[in-house]
Amino acid sequence: MLGDKDEDGRLEKAAEQGSSLSIESLAKPTDSWSPRGRLQKMALNPQHIVDRLFEQIEAEYFDFTITVSDSGAPERWLQLRGNSINVPYPHNGPPEEVLPAFDIFRNLPWGVDSWEASHYVTVDWGPSDKETGPMGERLALAAVLARMLENYLGLPVDSERWVIVEE
Repeated sequence: MLGDKDEDGRLEKAAEQGSSLSIESLAKPTDSWSPRGRLQKMALNPQHIVDRLFEQIEAEYFDFTITVSDSGAPERWLQLRGNSINVPYPHNGPPEEVLPAFDIFRNLPWGVDSWEASHYVTVDWGPSDKETGPMGERLALAAVLARMLENYLGLPVDSERWVIVEE
């Protein structure tokens, strides 16, 4: 939680509305707060998102999903679940031929789990070929997430249009 500081009344307002502020660790909050499972407008922190995903995996919540979407463009979204990344796929060619041009994965191994032309692609990532350990994989995935959002989806990581939902 945010601690004892409540200079602008956010905690008090959230308490009055029955809201939980449990997602604030994933991103830098803006003026918009809402309960867990609802939309929140934030400036992203990819490392915090990846850390949250790994926490849930370590707690054996394998169905845990984090969805990041653009509040201004519903066709721009990304889902993280386990070792999979699901994104829109507006292309017709095989993802193995299209995605490398976006410089997303670099040295992190990846493979296409499923895809449908002009609809979506689900990519499985890792484990790393190098002996980086769990922290190295977290760092690598955070970099992949940032490149996926910026290079592939086309909106800067620090945009406040990103919305994060945990399910």
